Amino acid sequence: DGSYDAAFNGGATRVIHVGTSHSVGNSVIVQPNGKLVIGGYATFASTSIDMAFVRLNLDGSLDTSFSGDGIASLAPSTANDYLYDLALQSDGKLVAAGRGFTGVGTRSVLVLGRLLADGSPDVALDGDGMLFTPVGGRSDEPRSLAIQSDGKLVAAGYSLEGHYSAFVQRFYSGQQTVPPNVPSIVAVADQATGEDTAKAIDFFVSHPILHDGSINVTATSDNTTLIPNEGLSLT
Repeated sequence: DGSYDAAFNGGATRVIHVGTSHSVGNSVIVQPNGKLVIGGYATFASTSIDMAFVRLNLDGSLDTSFSGDGIASLAPSTANDYLYDLALQSDGKLVAAGRGFTGVGTRSVLVLGRLLADGSPDVALDGDGMLFTPVGGRSDEPRSLAIQSDGKLVAAGYSLEGHYSAFVQRFYSGQQTVPPNVPSIVAVADQATGEDTAKAIDFFVSHPILHDGSINVTATSDNTTLIPNEGLSLT
């Protein structure tokens, strides 16, 4: 009925202080057991910003079985790292998409982070639970993450190449024999006279009409709305 849930933190809004300052939540997922995982970024021990993860029990309390205190972080680089979206694998691992800096000038790239169910980094992903993947020439900003039915990860966002272009990037799931850090560009939407931004990503693998693994990416441009559905196959 829209009223506060009295079972969650006594029916009050839950305020969570993460790190020392500048904490932002960007994504929330609900695990099969009802626990909530919040992803974003915060300033921790250093002066730089890191990817942040928070897991809450059903009553709104911090889940201490997750990283010891309910809060975990990943620091892909020594500069600022931002988490924009979360996804939950069928094996319980948490995957995050964001951006980090390579240390070469102001170049930021797509970063995947993956945690085990207990909040520790999954070293099966590129040795430390973090994978850098340059997409464009100067700055990459992944904004959305989804998981295909075969376990492959797909990120969507925008990249700066003189002007902004929307992109879709696919990764192996790590369950195959091929290296998990081999990416493949699925599509890049580019309006040469405008700025394109992929805002969301959605799969229709179980849709009664679209059984071919088609993907719908919502994007915007200075000139038009991009709907790069046609010819965008994930088979």
